[in-house]
Amino acid sequence: MNKLQTELQLPAYTGLTDQECLDLLQAKTITVKQPIASKDIQKYMALNNKLLPLEASQEPAAISGVRMLELFADFHVDEPAVETALIATLDSLVLANLIIAGDKTALLAMGEKLISRAEQLGLGRLGLGIVGESR
Repeated sequence: MNKLQTELQLPAYTGLTDQECLDLLQAKTITVKQPIASKDIQKYMALNNKLLPLEASQEPAAISGVRMLELFADFHVDEPAVETALIATLDSLVLANLIIAGDKTALLAMGEKLISRAEQLGLGRLGLGIVGESR
């Protein structure tokens, strides 16, 4: 039995049509972590007029934040230690009034993307016929 056949045996697919199964498999409903490029953080900060004040600030939080942007090409937020450090840095920038909570939320959202169950299982491109044959 292949991955798709095994998946379609799960209770979530019971009583569904082939089209409904396909739709469920292709719905982008699963949140996964992805790296956040330092350049993307810098672009966000620049476009929101916060990069220059951050770089010019003598606040310890600002110095630490700028240093992290220099050290990390990418923040691999799927690694707990990296995610914890990034969140702590952003929290300190909020407390220092260098960014607002909305900025923190937007920056952390860069590290998430939605994928489908089919993508999660590595099933590749699916069609109605493939689903019907696998049931």
